[in-house]
Amino acid sequence: MPRGQRDKQREQQKKERQRQQRTAVEPAGAPARDPAAAELASQLAEQLGEREPEPLGQLERLVAHMGRERALALLAETMAIEAQGGQLVPSEGRRRTPGGVFFKLAGKLLSKPERMAIFFPEHESVTVLSEAELAGFLADRAQWPRAAPRRAKLQISGRPARIPPADVPANTPYVVLSMVGRAALPQDLPHGPPPIAGATTFRVLAPTARWRSLAPRLIERPDVELFVIGTPALSAKRPDVVTVRASLILLRPAPAAAPDDRLT
Repeated sequence: MPRGQRDKQREQQKKERQRQQRTAVEPAGAPARDPAAAELASQLAEQLGEREPEPLGQLERLVAHMGRERALALLAETMAIEAQGGQLVPSEGRRRTPGGVFFKLAGKLLSKPERMAIFFPEHESVTVLSEAELAGFLADRAQWPRAAPRRAKLQISGRPARIPPADVPANTPYVVLSMVGRAALPQDLPHGPPPIAGATTFRVLAPTARWRSLAPRLIERPDVELFVIGTPALSAKRPDVVTVRASLILLRPAPAAAPDDRLT
């Protein structure tokens, strides 16, 4: 669908939602409409050239909040600005509509809570909790259900126990590397995954195309090692083996530490 049609469709949907909101039954306890404010808002809308439901509602709420005299004073100031050539919208380089001038002037006289109540009546204000109220909400946090982790990323580095050759057929999905060493997961991981500690065998599944480019340099240069980032999979049958499907594999200089200490 062309962009223009999408924008037109969204505008129609917005108007339909506004129409449904106007025809919906007001909830119990909602403040009754002030007939005088509604009548003056209608007169202001006629003077300002506003016909859409949204600005009409804003005008009515503004009149009810500011009062008749202040609303008429704003209208007089708006008409004076229009007689002098109007206002420009700086970001768009066009002339502001009379209604836009009126609302702009009104916004300067209102506090933020007042502006939210008039222009965004559906907005729910956020109340900051005191320490005592927050403590009450968190009193039973020890019994809250914990999220179960489903996927994590593991980083390992080192040299394979045996380096597979580079002449792997191109249609092979991946090359299996075996890297043995010590590793430990961070202590702040979510509750659930078993720790990887002690002597552990990492069975790395490396993409074949990537391995074909890395293997010759890894064989020729003993001063470099593999750095692998991938998704680990643990098996109850082989708790000492962690399968890692590599999403990133590259070469980097090997540190001076012993190979068993380099796996992280």
